[in-house]
Amino acid sequence: MPLDSLAVNATSLEKSMKFITYISVLLAIMAGLVASLSGRIELDVSAPWQQVIGNVHPLLLHLPIGGLTILVLLELSKKLGWVKADDCLLYFILLITSLFASASFFTGFALAQQGGFPDELLNRHLWCAAAYVCFLTVCAVLKQRAIGKEGRTLVYHLSIVGACASMALTGHFGGLMTHGDPLAPLFVEQYQAVETNKPTEELLVFTEVMQPILAAKCYSCHGNGKMKGKLSLSTYDDILAGGKSAGRALIPGDAERSLLISSLMHPLDDEKHMPPAEQTQLSEGEISILSWWVASGAQRDLTVAQAQPPAEIVTAITKLVPEEVREQWEIERLQEIVKEKQEAKQQRIALNTIIQANTPGTLQPMLRFVSPYSANIHFSSVSLQGEFGDSDFATLEGLGKYLTSVDLSYSSISSPTIKALAACQNIHSLRLASTKISVADVAQLSKLERLKTLSLHSTEIDATALQHLSKMTSLRELCLWSTKVTPEEIAAFRETHPEIHVVY
Repeated sequence: MPLDSLAVNATSLEKSMKFITYISVLLAIMAGLVASLSGRIELDVSAPWQQVIGNVHPLLLHLPIGGLTILVLLELSKKLGWVKADDCLLYFILLITSLFASASFFTGFALAQQGGFPDELLNRHLWCAAAYVCFLTVCAVLKQRAIGKEGRTLVYHLSIVGACASMALTGHFGGLMTHGDPLAPLFVEQYQAVETNKPTEELLVFTEVMQPILAAKCYSCHGNGKMKGKLSLSTYDDILAGGKSAGRALIPGDAERSLLISSLMHPLDDEKHMPPAEQTQLSEGEISILSWWVASGAQRDLTVAQAQPPAEIVTAITKLVPEEVREQWEIERLQEIVKEKQEAKQQRIALNTIIQANTPGTLQPMLRFVSPYSANIHFSSVSLQGEFGDSDFATLEGLGKYLTSVDLSYSSISSPTIKALAACQNIHSLRLASTKISVADVAQLSKLERLKTLSLHSTEIDATALQHLSKMTSLRELCLWSTKVTPEEIAAFRETHPEIHVVY
């Protein structure tokens, strides 16, 4: 080939390279502008071809990383005298790497428009990526100007350092968005291990039951800094806020319309099913727990005992606790039972001594312990009927805190006995049928905080007594037939107190 042809080709190539360099500079400027306006730019990426552009980003992002790595190795080898790398070759590598970095930046921006990434991390990622593109472009321009010349290279080397630093930060923030914080699972496991030492009844339903389930099965996409579908399940407020999907993630009291629950119910091969089929699925027990929590109102600060879940839910929650902890609980429970039986035995011996010394012989058969291993006492005076009065009950004064079930029906007791009964705070069953109890006496009985069953049938009480009965928050069964309370008043009371079974 003639020399003049070679010269023409070289000149043409040089012009082409300069033109590509100008394109690279323009792309770097555009990358900086896009990064600065990222919060105000929103693109519609609903079309399939637009989504394909974004999905190319994971492939392209490795090319500028590899290009910069090769460049740094060649520059170091050249500096150490190991190889003779031509500036034209280094310039070509820089130019290609810069173009790939720009392509990776803009495809990444398109991917970001699909959503699912936390704004703060995304902005940091974009800024670092834009800086990476700019540093590479500066390096390419400086290297192009240095071809065939000897001069200072401080700015060039500083630009390479800047490119390496921005590349590392870009990869760091990108990894946090894609894979989440790698240290977060460690903190979750430690948190669970500490908190599950508590008995099931003392666990906080959301913090110590729901969050560990979500952390183990959902945080890979919706926690630890990652927000697929712009949904985070990291905190209670995040769950309430929901994501970009049509429908709310959490509707307290409505499990069927809460996406948090409904997404678990789709068939495994359905794209709406969560977690995705390739990830670890929730167990039936975990789904039952989440469904119960949402359906019962999704309370934030209640313990298991306060939330009063069904027995099967308590069992499911207990199974979430590590086996060794449950075994320790069982040992402690058995030890507590043995201790209670021993204490009850000592109390029964002491109580028998008190009964023998202070209780009239006619009343002693009416006192009995409710079980062989309990110091709680049941007392019934029904066999004496009207012969049992206030003075007789006064002889039981020393046994008041042990009385849990009392039947004084058909007796002749009056206000003094009612006042004494009101001081027996462990009574949970009280029968006063066919006695002379008054409305004022009922007011006294409202002080019994553990009373569950109360029989007042065949007495003279009227609707005024219902006002006092409504204050008994633990009351569950009430007998009121043959009283002055009318059927209409009973119906109104039942409507306002559905938790109380009224026998009328």
